[in-house]
Amino acid sequence: MSKTLFAALALTFLMPVGCRRQERIDTAAPAITIQFVGTRADAPMLDFVLTNGSGSTLWYDGYGKSSPIYAFETRTAEGWQNQSFGWCGTGLERQTLRAGQSVNFAVGIPPAATGPFRVAVNVATASIASDPLEPADLPPAASEK
Repeated sequence: MSKTLFAALALTFLMPVGCRRQERIDTAAPAITIQFVGTRADAPMLDFVLTNGSGSTLWYDGYGKSSPIYAFETRTAEGWQNQSFGWCGTGLERQTLRAGQSVNFAVGIPPAATGPFRVAVNVATASIASDPLEPADLPPAASEK
């Protein structure tokens, strides 16, 4: 095969690859947060706010906008362990959280809260967790009820 023919064949196959338009892939995780905002005086509940700081509408499963399916996790020597009891599927629906939107929700304080714990919600395809909390950091009324 002549050098000219080889070069022409190589350019025929390589040009489309080298000139292909590159698509930008956004690999940054959306800014979705769960933040502890306080306790309730009338019940052993912790209040959280779930915020969608991304530019897209996301979804989560729940019984209503302010009742997402969540996991109560405690820290052990092996890492974070889910202490949740499971959820009933009756009434469960996909909820949407538009870009920039927030929703408040409450979590009961389970007896397993003797050490560091956090709350996690599955949003779209990721599990988003609150910062760890310590029972000792909660007001006495919240941890005694």
